[in-house]
Amino acid sequence: MEETTPEIPEFGGAEAAAALMGGIMGLVMMLIGLAVLIFIMLTLQKHYEAIASEYREFNPPGKVWMLLIPFFNLYWMFVVYPGLGRSYRKALEAKGITDAGDAGEKIGLWLAITSVASIIPLVNFVTGIASLIFLIMFLVRMADQKKRLLSAA
Repeated sequence: MEETTPEIPEFGGAEAAAALMGGIMGLVMMLIGLAVLIFIMLTLQKHYEAIASEYREFNPPGKVWMLLIPFFNLYWMFVVYPGLGRSYRKALEAKGITDAGDAGEKIGLWLAITSVASIIPLVNFVTGIASLIFLIMFLVRMADQKKRLLSAA
């Protein structure tokens, strides 16, 4: 019986350069994604820190970083995002501002829903875009609530 060795394809100069460029681009995209994620976590933490501890949904504010834990984050989104809106609403009501409405709680809930739905194949094309839109709306709404809270102090 004769042994055969599988042939290993050889890469020429162009193929190797293309593979290297693809790898570098993938690494750059991962680093950009990580930077955006860190920015969002820091922003959420600063929002929770702006609220007095008796009005926060959870303490310490550093617990927002638990969103980085795989699979657990699918649950934790439903605590962090809507909870920030509820926390701002409670803090604003304590300052006598009663026109805050839900203070972004519903946007936070929809952000969590669309973020979780973004892991479903074929649905993620729509929910991924919706999640990005809700994230922008949520961050803008939270910045507005923070300004209102700090100006009422």
